[in-house]
Amino acid sequence: MPHSKKCQEIRLDDRYLLYNGKVLLNSLLIIIEESVHIGNFRSGRPNSPFREDIMKILQVTTVFIALVIALSGGLAHAKADTVALYTEAVMTGDVPALETLLAPNYWHINANGHIEDKEHFINTIKSKELVIDRLTFTNARTALISDAKLITGTGYLKAKATPALPEGLMRITVVVITNKGREQVVLFQATPVIATEDCNDGNCKIQ
Repeated sequence: MPHSKKCQEIRLDDRYLLYNGKVLLNSLLIIIEESVHIGNFRSGRPNSPFREDIMKILQVTTVFIALVIALSGGLAHAKADTVALYTEAVMTGDVPALETLLAPNYWHINANGHIEDKEHFINTIKSKELVIDRLTFTNARTALISDAKLITGTGYLKAKATPALPEGLMRITVVVITNKGREQVVLFQATPVIATEDCNDGNCKIQ
């Protein structure tokens, strides 16, 4: 019986490989290969080799499509938010991560109103003059300004610093830009929120 092969290559993220029905890691290639036998057949025979081959192809194709959709969705969700990466790096004192996440013209405006550039801010983290124990960011609202994203939300700050910083409920504002295809933080500002009788978190007069 004549025989031919169909081979399809699909490039995905560098962490996944599907080969012979198994998902492996560290490859750029997904290869699906299916042998298709071509010969005389009768369409009316329910168990004919051609019908079995067609069913096999359909099953493999269905599994393949489902896997690609699942992996694509998983990879999309796996891509961490820039602000979340920044928050984690600041709390863990991850200097190499901050070097990458912060734009060259980064400004850090502390809760006491003092401003630092990228070099000075990273030095305060490295020397432990500033140790941030807790920094949360919720109720985020985003405004697009050209290619930049201005993100403001409710935050909570707890830190050890010299001199000491105001702690507690904050208005956190972050500006994110795209620099050579990579998102970077260009500004961070923490402003203490003073609660009032009619508004505890400062979000009561915005939709």
